[in-house]
Amino acid sequence: MTRSIFKLKIANIMTARPVGKILFGMAGLFLVAIGLIAVTGCGGASTGNAKTNPGGNVPGSPTASKIYVGNFISSNVTVIDGATNATATVLVGANPLAIAANPTTNKIYIVNGVGKTVSVIDGATGSITATVPVGKSPEAIGINPTTNRIYVANTGDNTVTVIDGADNFTTTINVGTFPTSRSDRR
Repeated sequence: MTRSIFKLKIANIMTARPVGKILFGMAGLFLVAIGLIAVTGCGGASTGNAKTNPGGNVPGSPTASKIYVGNFISSNVTVIDGATNATATVLVGANPLAIAANPTTNKIYIVNGVGKTVSVIDGATGSITATVPVGKSPEAIGINPTTNRIYVANTGDNTVTVIDGADNFTTTINVGTFPTSRSDRR
């Protein structure tokens, strides 16, 4: 199921889009304005769907969903429990730019622009399990949950870093100039 909110594409599998414009002096909106949001069914001890695992955390269900908000300036991620609105903060690398979630492995991947890394959060524990080096100026991320491969577009060196989600081993692919996946550019 995909919905559009504030020109932000929200999907159960993977979502990360900058939203809005910077609203100075409005601290609550400031984080959303310069950050990013990912809504996922990840975050519990189990995942499933209504047909095969009705007792599991059905992606997108209000009792299972967690919302991951990247806070660019403070270099952390706010995790919001979709059922209770309780929050937790996870310290990540410098200037998180994009977030994607793998519903199969319950891992959340955060692109850290300045740090040239990707932070990996375990959705069940909320802790960082790895920090993976990537290319120069990473900006965008995509996940193939079937193959457990994570793809990071690096605009500074015109590459895509491919992360194997099983062991965080990386390979680099040369691509065209200034790779990105953002469709909201004008």
